[in-house]
Amino acid sequence: MTDRREHLDFEDYLTAHGPGLQRYAFVLTADVSAAEDLVQTALVKAYRRWRRIGEMAAPHAYVRRIVTHCFVDQRRRRAAGERPVADVPDAPEPDDHTARTDDLDAIVRALDCVTGQQRAVLVLRHYLDLSDAEIAVELGCSAATVRSHASRALQRLRTHLSYPDLEIRP
Repeated sequence: MTDRREHLDFEDYLTAHGPGLQRYAFVLTADVSAAEDLVQTALVKAYRRWRRIGEMAAPHAYVRRIVTHCFVDQRRRRAAGERPVADVPDAPEPDDHTARTDDLDAIVRALDCVTGQQRAVLVLRHYLDLSDAEIAVELGCSAATVRSHASRALQRLRTHLSYPDLEIRP
């Protein structure tokens, strides 16, 4: 009977936090299918340990940390600059919002130039509004390392986007 109760607890967790994990993964990956894969990988890992995770004071923070670590690990394995696409277009499609799309594309490409940990720091800081101490716990490093990752990531973004005065604020 306990196995069934654990399964229900996990289902309850997914109902409550699944969409938020999906949004978080999308911000990390900038790709819907990659975000789905990332969350699925993390949830498989969480489900295997759900008995222990479900008893924690903050299971959602722990599962989010699994998502973060899976993302960083995938970024380490993936070749630099590799971005899978469903279909390679022969020519660009006409778009009424070309400038906005170009800006978004430039930002996504710039984010691809930072390491996985640097990107995770930026997302945790600017999307989830976590403090350096909270990010340090999430990534398993010191707050000084978090600040270093953030500083280096912003410098890479400035360089890549050719905005020397770029400052990202929450």
